[in-house]
Amino acid sequence: MALERQTGTDTAATVLPHLARQLIALHAQQADVATLVQAHPLYQVLTSMPS
Repeated sequence: MALERQTGTDTAATVLPHLARQLIALHAQQADVATLVQAHPLYQVLTSMPS
């Protein structure tokens, strides 16, 4: 369904659940990346450097 053919309520009902699923997936990906980064052998060295 094209957004331009939907009413505001229909658009919100369609788009918001999709955005919520994307946000949940992004949070999971962030957690996965954080785990990988922290497991890197040089993690403590790299994070101890001043920015």
